Amino acid sequence: MKGKILKRLASAMLGLMFAVTAVEMKGFAADEVAANQTMATVTFANVDNDEIEDGKDISFHVFVKFTKTTGTNATGTVKINKFKVTFEDVNEVFKNATAGTDYKFERIISANVDGTAGYNGKKFTYEFSVPEAQAQVFNLGETVDLLKFTGKIDANKADTVKAGFEVKTNTAGTEFALDSVKAINAGAANASTTLRACEHEYDNENPIKVTDTQHTAKCKKCGKEKTENHTLANPTQIAATAEHLGGTAKTCSVCKKVIYSDLSKLAGTTPRFMPNGTTAISGYQGLNFVVVDINGNKVMVQDALNLFSGKKLVLTAIDASDTVFKQVSTKISPKYGSNGLKVYTLELKADETAAKADELKKGIRVLYQIPDGFTGEEYTDILKLAGVTGDFESAVEKINDIQYVAVWTTAASGPYVVLSKAGTTATTTAENKSTTSTSGKSAKTGDATGMVCLAASGLMIAAGLYMGLMKKKKNA
Repeated sequence: MKGKILKRLASAMLGLMFAVTAVEMKGFAADEVAANQTMATVTFANVDNDEIEDGKDISFHVFVKFTKTTGTNATGTVKINKFKVTFEDVNEVFKNATAGTDYKFERIISANVDGTAGYNGKKFTYEFSVPEAQAQVFNLGETVDLLKFTGKIDANKADTVKAGFEVKTNTAGTEFALDSVKAINAGAANASTTLRACEHEYDNENPIKVTDTQHTAKCKKCGKEKTENHTLANPTQIAATAEHLGGTAKTCSVCKKVIYSDLSKLAGTTPRFMPNGTTAISGYQGLNFVVVDINGNKVMVQDALNLFSGKKLVLTAIDASDTVFKQVSTKISPKYGSNGLKVYTLELKADETAAKADELKKGIRVLYQIPDGFTGEEYTDILKLAGVTGDFESAVEKINDIQYVAVWTTAASGPYVVLSKAGTTATTTAENKSTTSTSGKSAKTGDATGMVCLAASGLMIAAGLYMGLMKKKKNA
């Protein structure tokens, strides 16, 4: 058994004590059960670690399952707004000087509401209390990942942890919201369980996240995530064509994903695919992109040539000046009207520095959502009238059921336009004075068909060029 994790380690009761506020039965829904008619069963599981040695962190999870103790109906829900967890670190394997530094509890559910951690003797505690209106709802019979405890291994305790460390239930100090509410059974007093650290087995060939430099995989046993650099080999040079990018293709020997570097495009072309000719640029795992969304109108900027790899980008949209508004309106209105016209100016920063034109000389790919009522051809014309320059793709691109006009450009700035088609009712939705989208260091996109998740915090570089976007509200 040494060194082997048990997927569900015994049901030793972590000394979990629940207390709830009394609620009148009159207000209950048909499937809601009073807390004093239930019992909480607690288990430990999923002990995870990086390396077992002094000063390293090791964690385990606390699971809870509520079951009904009265009547015959075993289904339904129960509301819990107060609880207390207490367990004894029998072997004193964890340091205990400072909560939040040497040890911590993390809520897995309702993580936006925090509790209070404490230590006394060998006993660690976590107490949680919120108003009844914010009570957590549990499904009866469902095992829920409630808490994660993480602690630093104390000096000279590494061997103890490897062999398995003991935690003991402590049922003292159970609290109640009101005397009329019975204690929820936390199990037998002083029951104990031996926990063993996980010997990780990462599912590397099915990573949960991939970038152009790294992959992230989960342990099949405990769920711990591990991010590491690709191990790339077997480089293949692929020449660019009008349909696909050129570059060097390498395969990671760990995650088996094909990663591209030294990406390029032929001048004057509008490629839509990665060097293999089948994976859409919008569907490449490792693509850097950012999305601006103002009241449902989106502009996506893709760093398809990886010009800004690794940089943190922030893209902000603000109301355009009167001068810029008039310039755009003068060009668009004669042909398409000015119904509901709004103009914004976008500001892009890469690592807190404004993007520069010379950084974009190889080109970025910008996708503009086509507003209802306009064809791709019409919207392309509108973008050109507004001042968007570059090589426009002839075909419309569809991503998550939204159609876009795509353009390859080297421009670093431009307006962002919202417009309702002439003859329709202009949209009256209140708009923000400033809308910001921040990129991360990577983004996982969809499959090779180009279906990509348009998360507002997805990745990329937008370097400017953001013109366009019109919006229309159809006639009733």
